[in-house]
Amino acid sequence: MADFPLLLGDVQFADFEIPDSIKGGGAQALDIKRYGGGLRTVDAFGPDDAPISWSGMFLDDTAESRCQQLDAMRRAGSQVQLSYGSFNYAVVISRFEWDYQKFYQIPYSITLEVVQDNVQPATDQGDSLESDMQGDLDDSSAYSDALDDPDFTGDLGTVFSDVQGMSSITGGSVPGLTQLLSDIGVAGGRASDLESAADTAMDQLGVPANFASGVDPLAMANSLSSMSGSSFELCNSFGAANSLTKLSKSVASVLTGG
Repeated sequence: MADFPLLLGDVQFADFEIPDSIKGGGAQALDIKRYGGGLRTVDAFGPDDAPISWSGMFLDDTAESRCQQLDAMRRAGSQVQLSYGSFNYAVVISRFEWDYQKFYQIPYSITLEVVQDNVQPATDQGDSLESDMQGDLDDSSAYSDALDDPDFTGDLGTVFSDVQGMSSITGGSVPGLTQLLSDIGVAGGRASDLESAADTAMDQLGVPANFASGVDPLAMANSLSSMSGSSFELCNSFGAANSLTKLSKSVASVLTGG
């Protein structure tokens, strides 16, 4: 029998109603994109708390009424507070089940979905969005270095100049953000053009005739080398276009206040 306090809404658990342990934690919500050559981008979208669940037993003459009280909370689907030890969450009861044995002896199990961790609340959305956009800029710059395309480098340089003229992107003026959005579109368009060109080259180089029996080994080696270069350009141009698309959406959300 555990000795920590456990409170869900206005239901105070005690004695055999309290489990020996309650697991916590969860995951980080990630969007992982994998490209050829081992390249990948990882975008973090914030904590994804795991459901909280435990089992216990109501073991006194209030067992029935306490089951009914918790089941009413489940049916209502309302947000309630959960606290145990020094932990505190806003939760919704997603599942509550019991096994009626005697009017005074009812084992139960309960599962809660976490709405918010009140001890470690989510970071400020403005700070998070600014950080995300700076990350997309950094990713775009890395892809630009790898591509070494003068036009894309110049277009991306204009985007960075726009950003440098602001104290922060989330705090930018409407004219400044509008210009930034336009320049991101130009850079993103160039990245998409590079992606299309590399994709076309891969299609042309990868035809079976280039690697059929009887083809000159040197010609075959040249084709493989060219395919490798096109694959590298395809991965980096795709990554650049993807980063700029994300950045564009974020800037647009700042402009519209959404």
